Amino acid sequence: MAFAEVGDIISRQVSFSAAEVARFAADVGDHNPLHYDAEYAGATRFGGIIVSGPQVIGHFFSAIASHFSSGTAMVGLESEFKLLAPAYPDTLLDISWRVTAVAPNAKLGGDIVSLEGTVTDPDGTVVIAATFKALVVDHL
Repeated sequence: MAFAEVGDIISRQVSFSAAEVARFAADVGDHNPLHYDAEYAGATRFGGIIVSGPQVIGHFFSAIASHFSSGTAMVGLESEFKLLAPAYPDTLLDISWRVTAVAPNAKLGGDIVSLEGTVTDPDGTVVIAATFKALVVDHL
C-alpha cells in the first residue's frame, strides 16, 4: 500500500508576532538580539526583528508530521535546510512540501518518502529550502 504519491503537496501558512518570536528565543535560550531587541535589530542589515530559523523550521517539520500522522505513522530519517532569507514578524509565510520519490521498503514495513520544500514570504522570496526523508508506515 502506497502512503504517498510523487507530486503530492503538503502546505500550510504560518505567521509569528514579535512577542512570539521573543518568547521562542527566551524559551530555547537563544540570546541573539535579532529576535527580541528592536533597537539593536533595527540598526542591522535586516532593519528589524527577524524570526529565528529554528522557529520557522519547527512549523515546517510539523506540516509533514501532521500530514502523515493522520491515518499513518511517520518517523523522520534525514533532512537538510538552507536558510536563504530572513522572515519577519507578522508576515504570512507559505509552507509547501512536494513528494519527490516513494520507495517501498519491505524490511522496514513501509515507504521511504522523499520531499522537497520551501517556505516563501508574500513577495515570493524563498526564506528556507529543504529536503526531507521519512519512513511512513501503518503503525509504529
